Amino acid sequence: MVFNKEIAIQNLQFMFRYLDRYYTKASYNGDYTLGPNQDLKKAAENIKKDLFWLPKYKFKKKKNVLNNFIDINRKKSYGDLCDYIVKNILPIWDIEKRGLNIKELVYSYSKIYDIILSKRLTNKTFIEYDCYILYLDLCRGVYKTL
Repeated sequence: MVFNKEIAIQNLQFMFRYLDRYYTKASYNGDYTLGPNQDLKKAAENIKKDLFWLPKYKFKKKKNVLNNFIDINRKKSYGDLCDYIVKNILPIWDIEKRGLNIKELVYSYSKIYDIILSKRLTNKTFIEYDCYILYLDLCRGVYKTL
């Protein structure tokens, strides 16, 4: 039995929906902003057409933004989220061949929300950027392997 890729994409869009409200559709994200038409749904459609699709950013300031991308605490949170998805979400799609139930969806959403909110409030980092890139990579994985 082959798992429906669109269900996996819908699961991802639910899990990462915080990003659509505060990141992909936000008019200002600090030093940079995401270009138009790159919300979660549109990004998944773009990746379905081209696995190598990348988002486009507009940088607001001329200062060196690279330093903001290097943050060990943020990378640990990102690693924890990746571990959670690999250990808990991918086996449901790959082995059990089903979508997430509402309890699994809500728990996954709250885990992502907690990571983003805790990092956003403590030290204005790029955790939303990390989660958006993770979402894109997961979409690529779904379209390529499931």
